[in-house]
Order: sequence, then C-alpha cells, then structure tokens
Amino acid sequence: MSEFGSISTPSEELTETMVQAYRFALEPTFDQEQSLRSHCGAARFAANWGVRKVLANWDQRAAEATYGVPVEDLTPWIDLSAYSLRRA
Repeated sequence: MSEFGSISTPSEELTETMVQAYRFALEPTFDQEQSLRSHCGAARFAANWGVRKVLANWDQRAAEATYGVPVEDLTPWIDLSAYSLRRA
C-alpha cells in the first residue's frame, strides 16, 4: 500500500442500482379530454407559428442577399430563444 492509499480498479467501484418505476393510466372525463386536446392543439399551433416566423426571417435574408444587399443592411436576425418567441 502506498502513502496515497490503495488503488481500486473500476470493477471494484461498481455498485448495484435498483430503478423502480410506476405506471399510471389517465382516464379523463369527456370534458377533461376535450380540455387536454385543446391545450395540445394550442401548443402545436404555437410551435408551428414559431417555426414559420424563423423560416420567414431566414428566407427574407436569403432573398435580400440575392439582390446584392450588403450584409450590414440585411433584415436583422430574430432571437431564436423560446422566451423571445413567446414575447413575440
């Protein structure tokens, strides 16, 4: 044994880990199901809106570049963060 202690190999450091999981089934009422579907639809609409907004910005910049507009005069990039898109 050295002054720094014993050296253990990776196989000696392994410990067993048990993972436990639970499974639940949702059984919403008709009104709850309609509300869940509405929220999912709104989230999908918002995500698609954000994608369209970003792609439109990219397409605008690409079109301006083909007309020979200098880089400093191109339409500015929009902020792609979720926070800025949410504010928009």
